[in-house]
Amino acid sequence: MALDDTKNFCKVSVTGSYTDTDTSITLVSGDGAKLPIPPFNLVWYDETNYPDVVSDPNKEIIRVTAISTDTLTVVRGQEGTTAVAHTDGTMINALTEKTIDDINAHIIDTSNPHNVTAAQVGAITKVEDDIAPKLGGNLNSNGHIVIDSDNAIYNNIINKIIVPLRRFTIFSFETYDFVKTAVSGSGAVGQSFSSSVVHTGTTANSEALEYLNSAAQSLGSSIHILMYLYTRALSGNTLGFMGVSSKLLSAQTSRVLTDIHAGIFYEDGKYYASSADGTNQELTELSITGFSNYLHLYYDGSKVRFYVGNTLVATHTTYAVAGAYPQIYVNDKGTGVNTVLYWYNFYRR
Repeated sequence: MALDDTKNFCKVSVTGSYTDTDTSITLVSGDGAKLPIPPFNLVWYDETNYPDVVSDPNKEIIRVTAISTDTLTVVRGQEGTTAVAHTDGTMINALTEKTIDDINAHIIDTSNPHNVTAAQVGAITKVEDDIAPKLGGNLNSNGHIVIDSDNAIYNNIINKIIVPLRRFTIFSFETYDFVKTAVSGSGAVGQSFSSSVVHTGTTANSEALEYLNSAAQSLGSSIHILMYLYTRALSGNTLGFMGVSSKLLSAQTSRVLTDIHAGIFYEDGKYYASSADGTNQELTELSITGFSNYLHLYYDGSKVRFYVGNTLVATHTTYAVAGAYPQIYVNDKGTGVNTVLYWYNFYRR
């Protein structure tokens, strides 16, 4: 869209009396040449009695559509002002709300208002051909990158921006007083900077759980979480879980869980993406043999998506997240194997 022409310090004087419907206005001789090229807006007011334009109760914004020497053709009562009768008066080419709105609209205009050609910008003919694919996304009609969870955009943004900067870490296990633990047998938990570890030890039927149990940290209806998880000694008939759950997983002995949750289970040498809405559970066996990568769970109100690194590994439509808390849990299920899980930062958005 074209912006109105303007001039600095532009003030003209009106001669004559006008009703609130007159659209042909005469200026004093020579003042027509002081104005910019139409169309543009002017503020009409009584400078004699109201030197400050803001104080004039009859101030009016008009739109000049044509100029013939010193005669203006105008549209009355613009930008929320009311057309009123005037005698003589002053008009100024002031900065009005319309000017700012037009500038903002021009900035986000994607219709190529300046008619820029491909030859002028060189090899990059469209932003979406170059930038968006590097983030794993596309551009919509407004030129904004589409956050499409079916591609790698989340992981790229997180891995390349959030994780290196560490500026968006909402919490780590070791930094909050509401970190809770539950152990049995030789199970134990440990913490270090920005990390947490749970392990069972070597006593049969041992377990270890660490979790955040605070209403302030329970998950809402739409959320992203990112965890860096490292597993060691998960083998055979042992059980592990990393993710969020409304049920504290103490005494959990299998991957079967219908309480509200979303996360990754390990059992019997296999990994599973798992989620439930409080009644039904959805399980997807994952084709991974070891786990040392970013786990990214994304909830958008209609499904939950599971990423390992940059790869979408499962999409579930059976889930809920309200009231679920971050947890890591291991249970050796009577094997005496020292099962270990590491959790490195939890990101929430």
